[in-house]
Amino acid sequence: MSSKEQSDQDSIRFRKLRLASRKALEQSIKSALNVKQLRTCFPTLVQTEEGIHSLEIALSQMSAFWYTRSLEEFDLIYNEKDLEVKLNELDGIVRKAQELKENGGEPLNIDQLSPREIIDSTINTKNKNVLDNLEMIYDQLCLDNNELLDELAELKNECTEIGNSIISTTAQLAKESQSARTDIEIDKLLFSK
Repeated sequence: MSSKEQSDQDSIRFRKLRLASRKALEQSIKSALNVKQLRTCFPTLVQTEEGIHSLEIALSQMSAFWYTRSLEEFDLIYNEKDLEVKLNELDGIVRKAQELKENGGEPLNIDQLSPREIIDSTINTKNKNVLDNLEMIYDQLCLDNNELLDELAELKNECTEIGNSIISTTAQLAKESQSARTDIEIDKLLFSK
């Protein structure tokens, strides 16, 4: 089975939920908003052809608005409740159960598990999650440490360069100082005679 087919199969419940929501919405709009009902609400407006035409335009606009706003609300609810992910997970669980059944594996009936087995399975799941989180933290700390080590190496190189610069400047100053002393002594000798 290709990954595309697998993805389509995994999301069947969510797609069916969206489809059922749209169908229910369309039926609600058809039953709640129709020209016959609006005519009873606006008896003076429907006395002219222009009024009937205006009423039909208003009905189509209201229907379109109600439809799009409702779909946006549905999508907002789906996202808030994370329904797509949860239904995809359910599809995956069902698919795995079907594969297990086809391969001759024994189904796991949770109602037949002892309380100890249920607690142990929960603890194992939590331990795996904790271990995964710790591994992620460890990996991040290794990356951070490597970055800090690189920064320290750069700082060490900068300090070495600064130290060498100070040494060469100091040596230059010492030479210049020595030269100045020699010039002063020569001047003293020349002017003291």
